[in-house]
Amino acid sequence: MESQNILIDSNHEISDLNAVISKVKESGTSFYWAMRLLPIEKRYTMFSIYAFCREVDDIVDSFDSPEEKLIKLAIWQNEINHLFDRTPTTPITRVLDQFFNLYKFSKEDFCAIIEGMKTDSVQKLQIKDMTELLLYCDRVASSVGRLSNTVFGIDPEISIKLAKHLGIALQLTNILRDIKEDEDRNRIYLPKSLLDKHSVQFSKLSDINQNQGFMNVCKEIADLAEKNFSIATSLISKCNSSQIRPVIIMLKIYYHLLRKMKTRGLQNINTPVRVSRIMKLFISIRATIFNY
Repeated sequence: MESQNILIDSNHEISDLNAVISKVKESGTSFYWAMRLLPIEKRYTMFSIYAFCREVDDIVDSFDSPEEKLIKLAIWQNEINHLFDRTPTTPITRVLDQFFNLYKFSKEDFCAIIEGMKTDSVQKLQIKDMTELLLYCDRVASSVGRLSNTVFGIDPEISIKLAKHLGIALQLTNILRDIKEDEDRNRIYLPKSLLDKHSVQFSKLSDINQNQGFMNVCKEIADLAEKNFSIATSLISKCNSSQIRPVIIMLKIYYHLLRKMKTRGLQNINTPVRVSRIMKLFISIRATIFNY
């Protein structure tokens, strides 16, 4: 196993690493393509951060009641306390603990991710306005960026700004991609204030996808994503590109996804859009060879 190349002390640690690797691989996301290019210590630290995010996300996507979800999230909150006390009890946090002294993680960022998951744990979700949407983006995306940038070693001043703007861009792109899937789970992330602004009335968004108001709502969200992609790209240009190659890959994959949705028609939510494995590989290779 590749994990055996790390300096580890026991079969138990190998088992923990393999559990984390499996969690990342089974998700089949763009994250794996980006992070596999990192040096091994950074790679498995990032895999562990991602595995934590998947664990708490899986809780809120389960068929448990809202009360049961909150109980399970509270268990993870307690586990984060254990991690920062250096007494971890799960494979994910034990792997993080192996590399804990290498990075100055913020406990608040782990806690913010859990708070974002609490937003998703309710029976029925409707984001109220742009303020609530941007707070949600910060909790579920920018907080992950801040943790990641700590691992990448990005200058702190640039790191905070980059995490903010790239987090917003990535999460808004996710929201546009998953409108139908999220609605099937009783979650609407398009802000009510924005829907009201464009006089969008609906029982199901998927039934009004050709409504002009709905098109305008999607365009506003896409324009905001574009703006934040542009700011993030500018910030990346100030960094050592080889140091943040995974960030470049994530940005390129998600920007490609946004462009594909625009080509399809942002409002055509009944037609799924994905970035193919071949395109992800192409983007990864291009970023590796040309830092672009």
